[in-house]
Amino acid sequence: MERAASFVLLAIYALITFGCGNSNSNSMLNNPASPQVRVVQGGVNSGNVDVLVNGTKAQTRANPLATPPYFAVAGSSIHVEEVPSGTSGPAILDATYPVTASSFNTVMTVGDDAKGTLAALALVDDHTAPPTGQIKLRVVNGASTIGPVDLYVNNVGDVFPSAPTVPGLTFKSSTAYLPLSASNYQICMMPAGTSPSFVFIGVGTPNCSLNLTVDIGSGYRNFTFAIFDPPPPPSGGSPGQFVVGIPFTVLMDSHQ
Repeated sequence: MERAASFVLLAIYALITFGCGNSNSNSMLNNPASPQVRVVQGGVNSGNVDVLVNGTKAQTRANPLATPPYFAVAGSSIHVEEVPSGTSGPAILDATYPVTASSFNTVMTVGDDAKGTLAALALVDDHTAPPTGQIKLRVVNGASTIGPVDLYVNNVGDVFPSAPTVPGLTFKSSTAYLPLSASNYQICMMPAGTSPSFVFIGVGTPNCSLNLTVDIGSGYRNFTFAIFDPPPPPSGGSPGQFVVGIPFTVLMDSHQ
């Protein structure tokens, strides 16, 4: 899929509300002695696979892009392997990352195995509370077919930014946690170096926006938003038909 075609309408529109009483079985431990790790399987075209961490199958959700549980690991590093489901190898993907005691870490598989871009990345999660009335948002580009993206992030209703909040976020890259007021906010993604368009010049919702509504009453105030390559099309289909269905996940990173 060429970059221009893959991004012609990345315009993803979604409304996500994290309401009061939202429960999650993640091991949201306060100052755990051992490093905590969770695994998100965002890579595509690898077939049925498992992810092993230090030789043990990682706990995941039925929906691979749902927020997975943390689990404790021993030592100062993690060995991550993606292998055919139900086996111990050979590894399709093999990587090692350092971890520290009392840390929370997210490992993501990203990219498209059919295009030779399958990879893993490791992120250190922030479980410290943001200031009152704010949230923290981190954005990950796990889509190899899109290319570098410019991110415009602002609170809904505010003047749209004249310049990208984060320019040129490349594949396998992550932003730092961005502080935002705990209300409606907007993420606009565009191919690096291009600007969004509006129905009326500079007015209204840009055609690239993803709108999220966050209710801090849920207890979650730190989030990771990640995009991934689209899954393979059904027989006879064209990858282009999945452009407006770019897979994404919103991970809850901390609980207050």
